[in-house]
Amino acid sequence: LGKMTSGDTILVSNPVATVDPAEYPEGGIMVAGGSAVVVALQVIKAMLPTITDSFHLYLCNRKQEDVLLMTEFNELMEAYPNFHMTNCLSQDKTPESPKGRSLWAGRLTAEMLKSAPSNLKVMISGPDPLCKMVALTFLELGKQEDDIVCLDTDLDQFLHPEEAEDDAVLSRTRTQPLGEPKVESRPPVDVPRARIKAAQSMIISIDSIVSSSPRISRPQPVSGLGLFSSFFCGCRSTDASTEGSEDRVLQKV
Repeated sequence: LGKMTSGDTILVSNPVATVDPAEYPEGGIMVAGGSAVVVALQVIKAMLPTITDSFHLYLCNRKQEDVLLMTEFNELMEAYPNFHMTNCLSQDKTPESPKGRSLWAGRLTAEMLKSAPSNLKVMISGPDPLCKMVALTFLELGKQEDDIVCLDTDLDQFLHPEEAEDDAVLSRTRTQPLGEPKVESRPPVDVPRARIKAAQSMIISIDSIVSSSPRISRPQPVSGLGLFSSFFCGCRSTDASTEGSEDRVLQKV
């Protein structure tokens, strides 16, 4: 989007539900990176009013100025004491006197994730490298695959890349029509010349049929264009003297 200019267009779809709050009655752990902060805010607003335990958000950015929507998050932390947030900065120092009760730290590590409650399910949203690292880390910490959800892509492509590739090949195979021969690419054909050549061969065939037929008389010669139009294009010749003969010839063919 940053490279688009005035007048460019983008495709926009209707909202697609990715998380059902009913599946997280106790709460959850969410790791979000970059622009996934918007997804995190929507998930948290939907879950906080009904959860029975706590919700822990790890928001990953490069620098302090990249962190967005902190006003909204601080308001949520004031309204819900069971909401905990940690800002992780990979290329910047933590602020000296941050506002609110959000924690600030450096790059996200396994030690940080280990401190989250073990009974809560995990949601991940952000760039693929981040999603892969977080998923593998939680698996090493003892989480089950069913307790980890990646909101942006299929988690299997990170955990089981070989199986994901096999499924992709099978999907492409199923979408191909069965019983149809493979169409080989051919060089372009000079369509006008090919049609003229075909029309000429038809004229010769008609002449031979007419000459060997005792029931009809040979039609009077007409211009090549007129006969080409009457036979090849399906239009009758305007020559009244040959109209009936041409009709009978076409019926004979």
